[in-house]
Amino acid sequence: NAESQVHRAVQRFALLAVAGEYAAAWGLTGWKRGDATSGIKTCLSAWIDSRGGTENLEEVRILERFREFIGKHWTGRFVPWNRADDDHAPGKDGTVGFRKTETKMGTIGDTRKEITSSTFYVTSEGWAEIFKGMDPHRAGQVLLSRKILKPGEWTRGGKTEIRPYRREYLPGGMGRRQCYVTADEAFNGLDVSQRNAGDYIEEGTGNA
Repeated sequence: NAESQVHRAVQRFALLAVAGEYAAAWGLTGWKRGDATSGIKTCLSAWIDSRGGTENLEEVRILERFREFIGKHWTGRFVPWNRADDDHAPGKDGTVGFRKTETKMGTIGDTRKEITSSTFYVTSEGWAEIFKGMDPHRAGQVLLSRKILKPGEWTRGGKTEIRPYRREYLPGGMGRRQCYVTADEAFNGLDVSQRNAGDYIEEGTGNA
């Protein structure tokens, strides 16, 4: 599952290992059989560690950018779904979208406990802000492939395409808009106790 750059590097390291083994076999180095391969393996491991792993670095940065933004701003930049018409609702200043939160009983291991599930609806403008300095379209494709986003089906000319954005009816009089919607369990467990002042969970429905 390594990224293509890593595959190319491994091939080059392997070539060095083979060259070293041939040189040792011809008596040019004084090394024992396997020394060159062992040394190159050490170099390869060090290179991978310094690189930060074998994954596609662009994809890793996209994933980290989105997770970091949600982690920092999930209450401050996303308007609670049921308070979209409230001028004093958290997230009204500098909003990038909406947050729909549901708390229900679930099982973690052998323990029954309340599990908080949050779904984020990011507007196109908000998406561009989150991935400023990156390719927003590429970010959508990556997060869709990672199952962080819900896919959207777009049919034109009788042909259906799967895209990382959908058309959803958003609250607050926004109507049906193109937006990016996180998958149902992508951000489970966000700490409800850290909600901004005035945020709440509706009694009976469990929706915030």
